[in-house]
Amino acid sequence: MKPTEHFDIESYITETNIKLLKDRKNLLRQLQSDSASISDVREKLGEMLHTVQDFYSHTNWVELGNERINPMVGMGSNLGVQLNGVNDTACKPCSSHFTDAEQKEVDDAFGGLLTGIPLRIVGSKDNVYSCRGNMVTKFLTSGYYESEKDFKPRPEGKCSHGGKKFLFKKVMK
Repeated sequence: MKPTEHFDIESYITETNIKLLKDRKNLLRQLQSDSASISDVREKLGEMLHTVQDFYSHTNWVELGNERINPMVGMGSNLGVQLNGVNDTACKPCSSHFTDAEQKEVDDAFGGLLTGIPLRIVGSKDNVYSCRGNMVTKFLTSGYYESEKDFKPRPEGKCSHGGKKFLFKKVMK
């Protein structure tokens, strides 16, 4: 998994947007070519749409209060918003302490027919955390996946998406 295909790892946000811009230009050139393969075009378009979707699901765009799309995604090197600084804290650790409502939600998930069985197979309630209020930055950031640690390990104070170690951290709002 490459962070530049998924808007992962905070320091790759700009690089991912530039890659998306280049991919868009290449796709348009390919469409104008007489030898364009519909299968290749469809595959590349799917990859690009996945990356655009990941901008909204892997960054904190929505948590920053944005209710509309960012028209700069895939359109230029600048996303039009300030990025969280490399040395600036983005997230504080999630907590294993729950409000009564959160505890009920965890208990219901483990007791549910569709949710309980998979949760019990791979983990326990000890692997569930409340991450409400853990985002501390007011600037655009993205999280780190455990599987991307070869690209760049998650530094202290940065957000994670999950992965083997963080697999069942449930975000509660």
